[in-house]
Amino acid sequence: MLSDNEILKLFALNNFSEINTVYSLRKKYGYDKKEAKDALKRAQLSAEQDLFESTKNVGSYILFDDNSRRFILPRGVFKIKTDVARYNYDEVTDVDLLEDGSSLTKGGLGQALAGGLLFGGVGALIGGITGTRKTKEVCNELTIKITLSSINEPTLNIKLLEDKTKKSSFIYKNAFQAAQEILSIFSIIIQTNQKDDVNKLNITDTPVLDPYEEIKKLKELLDIGIITQEEFDTKKKELLDLWKQPSII
Repeated sequence: MLSDNEILKLFALNNFSEINTVYSLRKKYGYDKKEAKDALKRAQLSAEQDLFESTKNVGSYILFDDNSRRFILPRGVFKIKTDVARYNYDEVTDVDLLEDGSSLTKGGLGQALAGGLLFGGVGALIGGITGTRKTKEVCNELTIKITLSSINEPTLNIKLLEDKTKKSSFIYKNAFQAAQEILSIFSIIIQTNQKDDVNKLNITDTPVLDPYEEIKKLKELLDIGIITQEEFDTKKKELLDLWKQPSII
């Protein structure tokens, strides 16, 4: 069964059509008709009670809630609170800026940050985008592509421009400025996620000492006279007490 948040995301993917969402729940996820309707109603009620409090927005393209570490892509001015799926910051693995289908961030922020390519800081990559753009006078499409660690919804697209637009126009410059701001915010989010991942690895990858190996080393020190028999016995007891298992008696 899907969580309330996953159902809300499915609701958004179905253009907020209750009928289509219920159909998807039945067809793809094995809900019966009543279960699907109840699940959608429960998710909508949960969304109404769990209001999204925006702490930062970039135009009407995207809103961030730093307190709950979530963001949403609003579908209309009056629908940003209750009927839009929330996405967690820690779901974000990469963000790319595409102009007419070509990446302007050389494979995405996640790859650059993970590879330690931002020696000049985030601004070095963001600011360098201007110099790497193809020298065309018009842009047909400008898109922010967000990659998530989600099987059900692996990518999100923010369409900044969808029509042929002159690069010298105010519309293009405004959209490109918004793109740079969005990239800057997500670069901070991704860096935080990567640091959290490293910290988790440092905890889980800490080697577990083998008490028998440690005792063997102590015995060698005893044999060559570095430690006394009393010191060896004391340390051996400490190791066996610390690592005591049912098989160690």
